[in-house]
Amino acid sequence: MSPMRKVISKRMSESYFSAPTFVVNVEVDMTELLALRKKVVDAIIEETGKKATVTDFISLAVIKSLMKHPYVNASLSSDEKEMYLHHYVNLSIAVGMDSGLVVPVIKGADKMSLKELVVASKEITTKALAGKLKPDEMADSTFTISNLGMYGVKSFVPIINQPNTAILGVSATVPVVLNGEVTVRPIMTLTLTADHRVVDGLEGAKFMKTLKEAIENPLSLLI
Repeated sequence: MSPMRKVISKRMSESYFSAPTFVVNVEVDMTELLALRKKVVDAIIEETGKKATVTDFISLAVIKSLMKHPYVNASLSSDEKEMYLHHYVNLSIAVGMDSGLVVPVIKGADKMSLKELVVASKEITTKALAGKLKPDEMADSTFTISNLGMYGVKSFVPIINQPNTAILGVSATVPVVLNGEVTVRPIMTLTLTADHRVVDGLEGAKFMKTLKEAIENPLSLLI
């Protein structure tokens, strides 16, 4: 094993075998979000030189939803006697490479506009792919997003990036016929894996409901 793979093995084993987890899946209609992205993508490129991706919009929706559900944006002390509810969001975006997986962190993401988030996301991802991340750029995350949608994955269950108490798996957007009607809608499956020591099933479900509503009504993200 390479040094990176050894670290990944150790961290994933610790997370998988130490945290009692549960999983919540929701299907999200991406029609409005995709339409909004199409309207603003050129303007953002003009201002920043960066292209806003679907992941950027989902990240913004996640950030705003986390601020309403602090238990999903929390961490647990090593002795499991204290919970830390974070009233800010340091967002990790899992970045996969042939050599392994890294999770760079966008610090203070809750204070960023969509434009600022796009820039921060592209900069940190570029550094990750180039192998130039500093240790502090992979530390102090409060929540993680893992996106495999670009590989056509319909659903998956990600393992929590501790000390986070939850992680969101983002899958591919696929056309679905709704209720037997002719109308075909782009539907995405989102999967939340949560640590049951901190997050109860009801709170996980409420968070996913808030997130679904934010994505399906994306104009609210820009207000």
